[in-house]
Amino acid sequence: MNDNDILATFKKHLCGIKEVDSDIVKNQIHNFGETMKGINEFVGAIQTISLNLTKIKDVSEKIQWIDDLLNAESNTLNLQTERHNYLSSIKHIVDNTKFMDIALFDVELSCVINGKQFSLDVPSPVNYLNDDIYEYCVTKINELSMLQSQISKCLNGEDNASSINDYSDVKGDLLNLFK
Repeated sequence: MNDNDILATFKKHLCGIKEVDSDIVKNQIHNFGETMKGINEFVGAIQTISLNLTKIKDVSEKIQWIDDLLNAESNTLNLQTERHNYLSSIKHIVDNTKFMDIALFDVELSCVINGKQFSLDVPSPVNYLNDDIYEYCVTKINELSMLQSQISKCLNGEDNASSINDYSDVKGDLLNLFK
């Protein structure tokens, strides 16, 4: 699909829009698309981290169960082997938690939506293996859920942040088209 087809489609759906210089509109459409792409990628990264933290949380529950059994059992060799396998599984999940081939733990990610900066930095759960990794995962999953809620509110215009880009009337019509 070429730029003229895109413009024709937008003009068809945006009745009452004033005629503007086509070079400006082409640039605005490109910027709008790139902004939405960035938002989608940021949300995808959040969802990927959340999913993998949930997996790690589930594995850590099994480790806690084994630790409880280790305190009560005399035959611990099998349990220790199983515990080691679960710890290896957590490390494997952390090493493979990527979005678009970017590691997501111990990396700062950010996105600007409607003029509001959103950022994300999730330390590796491996750092919490000797602490309460289960509680760490639950806390981070809740934080990510709240971040997704804030992003949703920002995209729906429920907070009073400024617009995505300064595209005057064209921008407002484009945003309303996709609601």
